[in-house]
Amino acid sequence: MSKTKQGSQHMVVPLMIGAFLSSLGQSLMTASVPQISRAYNISEATGEWLTMGYILILGIVSAFTAFLINRIPTRRLFLTTMSLFTVGIVVSLLAPNFPVLLFGRLIQGVGAGVMLPLTQVVLMNSYPKNRQGSAFAMIGIVLAFAPAIGPTVAGILNDSFGFESIFILMLVMALAALLIGLKLVHNVGETTNETLDVISAVLYSVGFSVLMIGVSATNVGEILVGLAILIVFGYRQFHVSSPFLQLRVFKSRRFSVTITLIILGYAVNMTDVMLVPLMLQTVLGYSATIAGLAMLPAALSHLISNPISGWLLDHKGPRLIGICGTVSIVLGAAGLTFLLHSTSSIWFAGTCYLLLSFGMSMIMTPLIPFAESDLSVAEVSHGNAIIVSGRQMLGTIIGTGLLAVAAQISGGKQTTAAGINAAYAILMGIALVGFIIAITLLKNRKPKVEA
Repeated sequence: MSKTKQGSQHMVVPLMIGAFLSSLGQSLMTASVPQISRAYNISEATGEWLTMGYILILGIVSAFTAFLINRIPTRRLFLTTMSLFTVGIVVSLLAPNFPVLLFGRLIQGVGAGVMLPLTQVVLMNSYPKNRQGSAFAMIGIVLAFAPAIGPTVAGILNDSFGFESIFILMLVMALAALLIGLKLVHNVGETTNETLDVISAVLYSVGFSVLMIGVSATNVGEILVGLAILIVFGYRQFHVSSPFLQLRVFKSRRFSVTITLIILGYAVNMTDVMLVPLMLQTVLGYSATIAGLAMLPAALSHLISNPISGWLLDHKGPRLIGICGTVSIVLGAAGLTFLLHSTSSIWFAGTCYLLLSFGMSMIMTPLIPFAESDLSVAEVSHGNAIIVSGRQMLGTIIGTGLLAVAAQISGGKQTTAAGINAAYAILMGIALVGFIIAITLLKNRKPKVEA
């Protein structure tokens, strides 16, 4: 291994801390919404925007990373991103009212949107292709474990010290990442004079924003407007010299098939992040702490599933990963569709969540290096941006849509077992489509082994 490769692998440490924080931030607020709503005298629906706004900004900004990673040296980009994330935490910690608290969360979302794809690009450049499955299993633990552990951590901190303690914990970790990064992070790859297509950037940002707001509000008009803007965006990418996102990567059958399963994994993740805490607290009647502890086994399962799926990708190929992951999701969703009711035990609900979470972690991240193995070096940053932004935006839109379904079936006041049943019935159907894709279209064509 070259010295450059060794140095790049050392710098993965602060990047992984940053990626962990970015992923953790997606679910930390879900258990805090009732307490924050009381503290700032707002509705719980408004409080949910602490999560939705963070995810929306993260997804939009992550699409810019193909340009940023190619244009800005790695070290400067990391330090700027982590500094911005840290500022956002401080703003939220000191917020005197809800708008300032939300503004701090949006700033955090900007930093998180760069950190996740930046970490993946560094991993792609730091490990040979025959070890990328195992390497991405590491970040898979981060991306899957962090959101899963978030409700547990938040529940305990909320009940013990108040929601402000969440930001104190994040601030300590962010400062640690910055200090370690000052020592270890160096520049990886060469920068270019790539230009930003501002019109495409605006179309992408506005299109997904309108679409997510429309899905959240179940407003058909807004959904159609969002889709129309995104169609214009897609058309433009094939007719400009420097596209915002290089959509030609979808000509790779391997990339197109695999990203479908990756988005499915993230849709499961976001559905669970939004619905499982409501199911445990509102439907089954448990406290935030008990609900968080019930979700802990699923979070810990990522420590097993990601290394296994990484090893399987390196030695067996992706097909078995796709099949096992989608089957696990179907079984968990089926349990919550057909067997969950208001008197179900917390053990049953926790087991279904464990199956969902285990399957999600198998397909969401370890398949990324396989998806990108057909891409050229110049296309990798665009592939990463599409994967991170696509799974974030589309996965969240699916999760938001299922949350809306649960609310409508429940009557719009409190989530009921019937609402949970309906939402997971739809998710089960989506997972069955993913299973069919895995067994029919996902081929075991492994990347060539690098010496």
